Amino acid sequence: VSCYEGFRTEGGAEGVGKSTTLSVVTSFILIIAADCLFTAIFYFVFP
Repeated sequence: VSCYEGFRTEGGAEGVGKSTTLSVVTSFILIIAADCLFTAIFYFVFP
């Protein structure tokens, strides 16, 4: 996610700030989603 957003950065320093924020928020959401998915899987596999 970070590399993807970094390579798409445009607009100088302001663009870097926006890309960094978007990258952090996207990564955070994906980590939470993966955690929920693994929790659900393990909950049903190992009750």
